[in-house]
Formats: sequence, C-alpha cells, structure tokens
Amino acid sequence: ESALAAVKELQRVLNLGQDVVYMRSTLQQALFVEECCLVVKQNKKLLEETFAIYCKRLPFPGKGGGKFMSFGAWVEFLQACSATEFGLSHLEAGLAFALGKEIRIDEFRSFRHMELSWSEFL
Repeated sequence: ESALAAVKELQRVLNLGQDVVYMRSTLQQALFVEECCLVVKQNKKLLEETFAIYCKRLPFPGKGGGKFMSFGAWVEFLQACSATEFGLSHLEAGLAFALGKEIRIDEFRSFRHMELSWSEFL
C-alpha cells in the first residue's frame, strides 16, 4: 500500500502530461472561433486538394495512401508551404502534428498514431 501511495503522490507532484493537456485546450479555444471557420470555408477546396495530394506521399509500407497523411508527408507539406516563414520551426513540426491528433488510446497496434485524418489535418 505504501508503494501505491508513493506512486500516486509522485504522479500528483509531477503533473505528467498536464502541460500538453493545457496546450491542447488553449489551442482548441483559439482555433474554434468564427474567424478560423470562415478561413477554412473559403479555402475548403484548396485544403481538400492539398490533403488528397499529400495523403499519397510517403505512405507507410503496405498502405496505399489516400485516406491518411503520414508524418513524413506532413513534414513535406510544411516545407512546401514554407511554414518556417510563418514562425513554425522545423523542431515544432512534430508538436503541431501531435496537437492535431485526436486522442485514441487504443491505437497501439498500427501506424495510425503516425497519420492524420482529414479532420485532424484541419
């Protein structure tokens, strides 16, 4: 029992993952506003075409591509649109990818955690 109590106390003190939860919630509050919705609506066709193109780039072995964008394709997309010129460093590409992901705890037997769906891409 003392070991369990110690682990619970350690978890409470360390607050593991709380910074990511905070980052995700503040990002969602900033993005899910009317202005962003209008920008997406105005550029929907371009976004759909871009997503379709990059879904075919660098698919995981055994997957034909088409439904999901791999992390490698995400990095290529960011390079193609010169994301660094808008303040996103190449070191933050992985963080942006991870923050866009829907949380799925049961996705551990596939590469799905390394792919973006259409809604996650947006």
